[in-house]
Amino acid sequence: GTLLLNGFNVGSETLCPDEDLILSVTGIADVANKSFEYRRGGAVINTSSSTSFVVPNPSGTASYSVFVYDMPLLGVGINPAACKSLTNSIVITIADEEVVQLDVTGAINNTFCNGENVVFTVPTPAGTNYEFTLNGQPLQNGPSNTTSSTNITNNSVVSVIVTLANLCTASTSVTLIENIIDSPGTITGTQSVCLDGQPTQLSNATTASATNATATITYQWQSSPNANFSADVTTIVGATAQDFTPDPLSQTTYFRRLAVSELNSKTCTSTTDIIEVEVK
Repeated sequence: GTLLLNGFNVGSETLCPDEDLILSVTGIADVANKSFEYRRGGAVINTSSSTSFVVPNPSGTASYSVFVYDMPLLGVGINPAACKSLTNSIVITIADEEVVQLDVTGAINNTFCNGENVVFTVPTPAGTNYEFTLNGQPLQNGPSNTTSSTNITNNSVVSVIVTLANLCTASTSVTLIENIIDSPGTITGTQSVCLDGQPTQLSNATTASATNATATITYQWQSSPNANFSADVTTIVGATAQDFTPDPLSQTTYFRRLAVSELNSKTCTSTTDIIEVEVK
């Protein structure tokens, strides 16, 4: 008989780690009255009445062959009275399994802020093609080992399949966590004061909240002479409480409070509405 590997008559072959190794014997007459001893090197790995065998968990490099016996099995073993013939042998190598390293930048500990551009890069192993997907949808498929997205949401999964030079593939994935601030809270205190007058306290109306219960919320007050905070924004040193009382003002000034959420060492912010303190 002739020994085939996955249906092909070859003398040697390299298989990928995820490929099946199926040995089969062809050219056998009167199969019902035959038995087969599948061998890896000099060791028997299977004895059966079947002309095919799926080798479990193959690894490394080895020569495979089959003894064909001219009598059926005796119980579960070879009949000692049977004569045998040897098929051709096939040298089979199982390629090493590659571990894909997927680096994430623009996030800390795979945690990101809403709208951020998160970059994904595969530094190793070197490949000929990189197929990235986001939640199962195509993100990039080509020779570049990097891609990015701003369309990531909480618990998004980015996966990559790397095609290697030997045409085998290796893959990995990463789950992203969004540091979501449900509400920055609200503040009150719109008022008018005289020149160099002392404003009253700008007060917390509702506190900020985050989706993830392990996130830590803190506050930071800011001011600007511009109603839309387009320029000249001052982060007020020490103004980190829920409430804030400004110093006396010489010009109309606008205030807002940042909700600062820290999750997995990633800090994200969200701002309240703006309060005007008018100087008359």
